[in-house]
Amino acid sequence: MKFVNIPLGFYYYIIVAGDELFDYGELVEMLDPNNNVALVYASTKPFWPTSARDFVVVQVMEYGDQGLARIATTSVKDSRRPEASGKVRAEAGFAGWAFTPTSGGTEVM
Repeated sequence: MKFVNIPLGFYYYIIVAGDELFDYGELVEMLDPNNNVALVYASTKPFWPTSARDFVVVQVMEYGDQGLARIATTSVKDSRRPEASGKVRAEAGFAGWAFTPTSGGTEVM
């Protein structure tokens, strides 16, 4: 697993760091640091019967009361991250998560 230029607490890597299929992740650009909007590149290892995948997404992170964090992502095209050789470009569409602190840890919704 390899991480490049990842700010502390960056949600995407919290989600995938424990995933054995995760291969690589990179913060390409903070598009709007004041509103937690970032361009992110990530890739997965191949898994039978599919090929390795890569993603380019814009993600927005919002913090709420009592430690709640909400994240939304959608796939985008960006010339700085063309489809990688040997990988199939995945389209994430729209995805979202909500993290809520609980007495036993963190609940992901």
